[in-house]
Amino acid sequence: MMSNQASLGDISDSVESSSSLDGEETKETEGWTSEKIGDIFDGIKSGGTPKRGKDKYWEGGDIPFVKIEDLNRQQGDGISDAKEYTTQQAIEDGKTRIYDPGTILLTIYGTLGETGIVTAPVSTNQGIIGLWDPKDTNIQFARYALDFEQDRLASKKRETTQANIGKNILKLHEIPHPPKSEQRRIASVLYNVDQAISKTEEIIEQTQRVKKGLMQDLMNEGIDGRELKEVRIGPKTFELPENWEKKQMLEVSTEIRNGFVGTATPYYEEGGIPYLQSFNVRPNKIDSEDEMVEISEEFHEDNQDTRIYEGNMLTVQSGHIGESAIVPERYDNANCHALIITRFDEKEVYPEYVAYFMNSEIGRSLIKSVSVGTTVKHLNTSDLRKFEMPIPPLKEQKRIAEILSTYENQIRTYKEEKEQLQSLKKGLMQDLLTGSVRTSEGVEVLDEVVEV
Repeated sequence: MMSNQASLGDISDSVESSSSLDGEETKETEGWTSEKIGDIFDGIKSGGTPKRGKDKYWEGGDIPFVKIEDLNRQQGDGISDAKEYTTQQAIEDGKTRIYDPGTILLTIYGTLGETGIVTAPVSTNQGIIGLWDPKDTNIQFARYALDFEQDRLASKKRETTQANIGKNILKLHEIPHPPKSEQRRIASVLYNVDQAISKTEEIIEQTQRVKKGLMQDLMNEGIDGRELKEVRIGPKTFELPENWEKKQMLEVSTEIRNGFVGTATPYYEEGGIPYLQSFNVRPNKIDSEDEMVEISEEFHEDNQDTRIYEGNMLTVQSGHIGESAIVPERYDNANCHALIITRFDEKEVYPEYVAYFMNSEIGRSLIKSVSVGTTVKHLNTSDLRKFEMPIPPLKEQKRIAEILSTYENQIRTYKEEKEQLQSLKKGLMQDLLTGSVRTSEGVEVLDEVVEV
């Protein structure tokens, strides 16, 4: 991942504070203006939806019909595909519109102000507007300027059955407009950051796929590839290594109980004892730590049975049922609400192995088979006590958990780097698109920026 960082390492050398400019010059005297979107783009038109059930508009269509979810899915890669396709007949009959490469698409309904640049001919529904043929404006720069203005644009929304931005409102909205040479340099700097973010996302996705496949293999076949035997666990039959056993959760634990059930709001106290809830527990990690509730010492003392300790497993009962995490050292002697607490006999199992199994595809499917409820599924402590799982020898449990933990740590590191890059981009947009920091003439203008 350092390669991404290295490619951005010289960015600070490519920009300079506007305070270093000679004399009393301001960005206006340097050629910066604000221009109305309607004055920049010759073409500003929204799409449309051909009538459903009309085969001539849909049957055998080969023109991608982009909706908001399609745009969001492809933002960083350029808009070229969709889940649905419409026909040339729909275009000819004026039921929708086709946009050529180089068009900016911008969402004007629902999720407002999301953008993407068309890289292959597409059509859209009425929730997306196209902007093309800009005057004296680099299209990549215009896209970044629109992104920068997203919150201000959204603040001008009209409240009907669905929040939207009218075309006339959009045309009157102003965006920053430096000289075109600086537009290209700004766009090149931001495009570099976007590419680093995109590469990091690819690495995260690849690592997650590898980990998922590896987890499936390890939970089925183990590490050493021994002879397999058929074992029925719950409603399903599995082939497992011959030296693995099948045990219920109650056989490998010393206690399985509920966290606090009831209202503890009167005892919330900033700076008190961490009080973990279901939204804090995600597969193999304690999450949303910035939203962690804290509870008073009085409550903690009165509810010793619901205290949690390092090495305990917390399992979600409702919502994302079955998702489990081991309590880390920093939450030793904390408390919890509406979670199942499992305290293990560590002579029988390695706690991290059990949590990885609970969060695996096999484990999740078995959890669903024992959960109760029709509309809202729920996991009872009595069902978890009887929950069956494959148990390798203790040494192999630890090895499996350590292998999977290595991948978890890699994914966590990549996600942190992605967050740093996103923060870098946000700061650069604030600096570069307000003119408070100027690009130096030495910035390399990228082909991807010039050619769009």
